[in-house]
Amino acid sequence: MVTKATPKKTTSAFDATKPVGTALVKAKVNLPANIQEQFAAEVAALQKRIAAPSGDRITVTQGRTLKLPNGLEVDEIECVIVDFVAANFYYSSDFDRQNIVPPDCFAIGMEPAGLVPSDNSPDKQCAACAGCWANQFKSAKNGRGKACSNTRLLAVLPLDADAESQIMILKVSSTGLKSFDGHVANVVSKYGVPIRGVTTRVTMSDEEYASLRFSVIEKLSPKDPLLAIAQSLKETALTRLQTEPDVTAATAEPAPARRAPAKKAVRR
Repeated sequence: MVTKATPKKTTSAFDATKPVGTALVKAKVNLPANIQEQFAAEVAALQKRIAAPSGDRITVTQGRTLKLPNGLEVDEIECVIVDFVAANFYYSSDFDRQNIVPPDCFAIGMEPAGLVPSDNSPDKQCAACAGCWANQFKSAKNGRGKACSNTRLLAVLPLDADAESQIMILKVSSTGLKSFDGHVANVVSKYGVPIRGVTTRVTMSDEEYASLRFSVIEKLSPKDPLLAIAQSLKETALTRLQTEPDVTAATAEPAPARRAPAKKAVRR
């Protein structure tokens, strides 16, 4: 009589949790206690490794209209401002609409007074924006304003936004800062809510140079779905707003940083 051999059981690496005989193999992984801190540091690093998208911006046209990401041009927009940041941008060259170049030095943060130039700036002008020559009045080439542009970056949603809507980015130039900052202060003091707690109307001024103006339409009810959508997008908005501009097109060897001219010695 011929006795057949019983085939041996084999286990692949993909079957690690399947029984082998009577034993059960389980992989046990313990996350470090400071995993949240590690995640936060990694998220901050990732923001420096990606370029800000360009297809989500609302721009001010030469015809004094607001051009939406879909190409539609309007005289004003009604929106919810999800959140905003302060940003400074310094360009050594004059603005050319046909040849957009990255900033030589830039800073993005939550508080205007504490802005510090990014280490990724191609030609960092100073250790802190507050003491920078380019952030002083009369430092501009025309001798009047600042060589560095002080701005606010806003993340906005249209009033008909739903859960699938994408935020849009609107930059407020220095000529619109007084209106925007005043708008935020008014919302906080009069309505007692953050800026996303109201609907906002954005229009163009009648001045010689195109400038944005902001006003409250109405306060949102706590039960309004639009408020819930805006609140849910707060972190996404801040991540997008703090994404640094793509400076890979900048020259490898930037020109020497411009400094404030030295004062002439006075003979006595």
